Amino acid sequence: MNYSALSGIVVKWVDDLVSVGLSRKEAEDIVLAAECRAVQVMAASVSDDQFMLDFRKFGATKLAQQQGKTRQAIRKRWNKLLAARTPVVAEVVRTG
Repeated sequence: MNYSALSGIVVKWVDDLVSVGLSRKEAEDIVLAAECRAVQVMAASVSDDQFMLDFRKFGATKLAQQQGKTRQAIRKRWNKLLAARTPVVAEVVRTG
């Protein structure tokens, strides 16, 4: 996650909004929601990456035991993440 890059984008966006006539407070309020959502997405991506690494390292059965979930739930998440990252797999999953 590159928070410093995000911070730079946020500062520039606020400055751009101020330059077109918004108050700094209004601009910061507008940008805050987008910044929070960006951080959420970045954190979820890291979590998903870690899950995929753990899946490859431990397999579905051990990961299910570690997380207190069923093997099927672990495989479902794996397939969903894999489909989102691989267009060909996404098409196969979508069409069945």
